[in-house]
Amino acid sequence: VIGIVTGLTKKNADPDRAERWLRLSGCKRIFRVDSLTGEGIDELKQFLTDYDPKAGFHKRFYGK
Repeated sequence: VIGIVTGLTKKNADPDRAERWLRLSGCKRIFRVDSLTGEGIDELKQFLTDYDPKAGFHKRFYGK
Protein backbone atom coordinates (compact mmCIF):
# COMPACT_ATOMS: atom_id res chain seq x y z
CA VAL A 1 0.00 0.00 0.00
CA ILE A 2 1.35 3.43 -0.91
CA GLY A 3 0.28 6.83 0.35
CA ILE A 4 0.38 10.18 -1.42
CA VAL A 5 0.54 13.49 0.44
CA THR A 6 -0.64 16.41 -1.71
CA GLY A 7 -1.12 20.14 -1.31
CA LEU A 8 2.37 20.73 0.05
CA THR A 9 2.33 24.45 -0.76
CA LYS A 10 -1.05 25.24 0.79
CA LYS A 11 -1.03 27.82 3.56
CA ASN A 12 -1.92 25.48 6.44
CA ALA A 13 -0.31 22.34 5.01
CA ASP A 14 1.11 19.87 7.50
CA PRO A 15 2.66 17.11 5.38
CA ASP A 16 4.42 15.55 8.38
CA ARG A 17 1.10 14.99 10.12
CA ALA A 18 -0.45 13.60 6.93
CA GLU A 19 2.49 11.23 6.57
CA ARG A 20 2.11 10.03 10.17
CA TRP A 21 -1.56 9.25 9.55
CA LEU A 22 -0.73 7.34 6.40
CA ARG A 23 1.93 5.29 8.22
CA LEU A 24 -0.55 4.53 11.02
CA SER A 25 -3.01 3.27 8.40
CA GLY A 26 -0.44 0.83 7.02
CA CYS A 27 1.21 2.64 4.12
CA LYS A 28 4.70 1.30 3.50
CA ARG A 29 5.77 3.84 0.87
CA ILE A 30 4.68 7.49 0.99
CA PHE A 31 5.16 10.11 -1.69
CA ARG A 32 4.93 13.85 -1.20
CA VAL A 33 3.71 15.49 -4.40
CA ASP A 34 2.70 18.98 -5.36
CA SER A 35 1.09 19.67 -8.71
CA LEU A 36 1.97 23.38 -8.58
CA THR A 37 5.72 22.94 -8.09
CA GLY A 38 6.06 19.46 -9.60
CA GLU A 39 7.75 18.21 -6.43
CA GLY A 40 7.66 14.42 -6.14
CA ILE A 41 5.87 13.82 -9.45
CA ASP A 42 8.84 12.18 -11.20
CA GLU A 43 9.56 9.91 -8.23
CA LEU A 44 5.92 8.78 -8.09
CA LYS A 45 5.81 8.18 -11.85
CA GLN A 46 9.00 6.10 -11.68
CA PHE A 47 7.63 4.02 -8.83
CA LEU A 48 4.40 3.33 -10.71
CA THR A 49 6.32 2.48 -13.89
CA ASP A 50 8.48 -0.05 -12.04
CA TYR A 51 5.56 -1.75 -10.29
CA ASP A 52 4.48 -5.10 -11.75
CA PRO A 53 0.88 -5.79 -10.62
CA LYS A 54 0.82 -9.24 -12.25
CA ALA A 55 3.83 -10.34 -10.24
CA GLY A 56 2.55 -8.60 -7.12
CA PHE A 57 5.79 -6.80 -6.30
CA HIS A 58 7.89 -3.79 -7.15
CA LYS A 59 10.65 -4.56 -9.67
CA ARG A 60 13.15 -2.14 -8.12
CA PHE A 61 13.04 -3.91 -4.76
CA TYR A 62 13.12 -7.44 -6.11
CA GLY A 63 15.30 -7.04 -9.21
CA LYS A 64 12.85 -8.50 -11.69
